[in-house]
Amino acid sequence: MNTYFVTEDDSDYSQVFIIRAETAEAAVQAHVSEQSYDAYELEQGPFTVYEPKVNVKTYGFDVTPLWLRSHETPSGIQAPVASRGRLFYFFDEGLIGITDERLPDRWSLVCRDAFNGKLLWKRPLDAWGWRQWNRQRWEGKNWTTLRAGRTDVPGENQRRIVADADRLYTTLAYRAPMSILDAATGDLITTIEATAGTREILVSDGIAVAYTRQVPEDIAQRRGTADDAATQLVAVDGRTAKVLWRKPSGPIRPLALAIDNGRIVYLTGRDMVALDLKDGRRLWKVRPKSHTPRALLTVDDVIVMQGGTHVAAYDAADGSLLWEKKVGRIVGGEGDDLFVVDGLVWRGMASVDDKGKQVGKSPNAPHLMKKEGNYPGPKKGNTKSAFSKGAIFVRHGAKSAPATRHDIKRI
Repeated sequence: MNTYFVTEDDSDYSQVFIIRAETAEAAVQAHVSEQSYDAYELEQGPFTVYEPKVNVKTYGFDVTPLWLRSHETPSGIQAPVASRGRLFYFFDEGLIGITDERLPDRWSLVCRDAFNGKLLWKRPLDAWGWRQWNRQRWEGKNWTTLRAGRTDVPGENQRRIVADADRLYTTLAYRAPMSILDAATGDLITTIEATAGTREILVSDGIAVAYTRQVPEDIAQRRGTADDAATQLVAVDGRTAKVLWRKPSGPIRPLALAIDNGRIVYLTGRDMVALDLKDGRRLWKVRPKSHTPRALLTVDDVIVMQGGTHVAAYDAADGSLLWEKKVGRIVGGEGDDLFVVDGLVWRGMASVDDKGKQVGKSPNAPHLMKKEGNYPGPKKGNTKSAFSKGAIFVRHGAKSAPATRHDIKRI
């Protein structure tokens, strides 16, 4: 999967996300939406797909280093986003090819020109890496025997960077408060101390919302603080940096926090809760028929949730169930992918046999993109047809095998 950016003479900047086809031809269209944050307020999820128009493979660029440190250590690139012709991401520049805990991580927040890859600015991060999020697993262990370390990264790390016009919202350490930077220079504008322990950042309508969660030792140092202060949602005016409101939230599942049409929706415990973005007042609270939900999106006043063997859609106005569908379980260490394209819900990759029947994970099993339902049309949740592997998704690790294809037309 590659990202390309295209500009036109009559435009200051134009961005597009390209999914490379097997023929290496790219789909291009100018004046399109940016990917300025991880998916929480997108109409289709964390990507944009376009029909092939022209071949722009010469627009790609490579920047060093060309490899991450190791396939079996925590992934060295995190939270990539793009806005106004710039790419932003966290990157580990530690020594490549040697896995040893004695070799330190060297994490930085990087900004590059999205058209040519030129480094625009870089800021070293404080206290970021496996020692902060999973010291127990890695410290003092024989790293040559550890496997699947690339998946040992908190999913919420992908929500640590948001680009909004000329400002960048991020954390400059793993347990740091939210900081606001100048997106063009990387200069620090301000740090919002009220957001200490930020785990995820969302921005909508000029309001930045930080989900904060402090570790027990941090709480113990704050005498007289109630337990529910350990997990909060804090809303901040993006221009003035003024705290607009804060609300105890309870522990929120990673990547189960979203914004849609002035509503904040999140999962805490067994409950799904909606708050008003402007003042933080509770709009509703329901207990969905969830089955260990692992992904949540909000689109066009519809909440789509998946986890385990179920996908469900809820009305964002009151939390009522629209439809629910039983599906095959997605296996593997990665997070659950969930997308919405043209009114259809798409799940992540699933392992299938040559006839397209889902099977348990195996080294040679082809991975297919499964579409689970449409909303909120007259046939809510009905499964559509299958699609051929090609320009949209390319399976990983499988031998040549047909993929499935699904109609992406709205009913």
